[in-house]
Amino acid sequence: MQILSNASIYPIYFGNRSVSTNKDLSFEDFIKCCNAIDTSNTRLNNINGLISKSLIPVNHLGSGTQQTAYSLNNIENYVVKIPNDGFRPGDIKKVEDEFPKINLGQAVAIIGNAKICKKQKGIISSIPYRDRITGSKNNLNTYLSHIKRTAGLNQAAYDDFALTLSELNKKEMLFDCFNPNNVLIDESDQKINIVDDLTDFPSDDDSNNALSMIASLLDIRYMAQVPNREEIIPYWQKIINKCNIAANKVNLPAPNKDLSSLKYALKTAEFEQERFS
Repeated sequence: MQILSNASIYPIYFGNRSVSTNKDLSFEDFIKCCNAIDTSNTRLNNINGLISKSLIPVNHLGSGTQQTAYSLNNIENYVVKIPNDGFRPGDIKKVEDEFPKINLGQAVAIIGNAKICKKQKGIISSIPYRDRITGSKNNLNTYLSHIKRTAGLNQAAYDDFALTLSELNKKEMLFDCFNPNNVLIDESDQKINIVDDLTDFPSDDDSNNALSMIASLLDIRYMAQVPNREEIIPYWQKIINKCNIAANKVNLPAPNKDLSSLKYALKTAEFEQERFS
């Protein structure tokens, strides 16, 4: 993520018009949205004020180990992510978007210690972070619902997911597949959406591949905690099969079949390794 400069050349004026956004999500579009906010009730002096007033429970979208995401008041297509120790206001800086035509939930601006990110659609693909660390009694049901929802997506959803990973490979950017909360499942549009702060490939041997898809969608770290697996195994197998088909369609690099994580996923799902290519 490259921060370009202070964005003082993009002044923000809060007007009295209704918000209008477009599908070309960008720093410039975000500024246009800010300029169109209806401020008839509370006049906002600047973007820092907008963020501060948006950090309320009704806008809470989710929390992770380091940051929390909120919707922004009156701005539909962007979210704000703040560190878990709180928001510190500051200057507005534009972030270079390495994938301007793809929505990965990536940042378009830095404001103080907050990030303004493209908003994604969908439901977290597994157990939310807070429920995971507290051991909620509903975790198993949440997981089962997720697996059934994901297995029900059409093949095109998996194909698009694989195509996105292929685009990341071209720029040697790695998707954190072992955090299932980095994926959102959008049933209405039949999409698998990434929301991740990507990192550079740690080594030349790294790539986004079929295992990246399987690990994130199956939440392989939780698979072992599922009792009475007879009901869920067919859904696991559907997901693995669709991931395998999609990865082959776009020629994603083949994962190392000796990887313990891949062997574990295939064994737990009772998916014959010979069928995985």
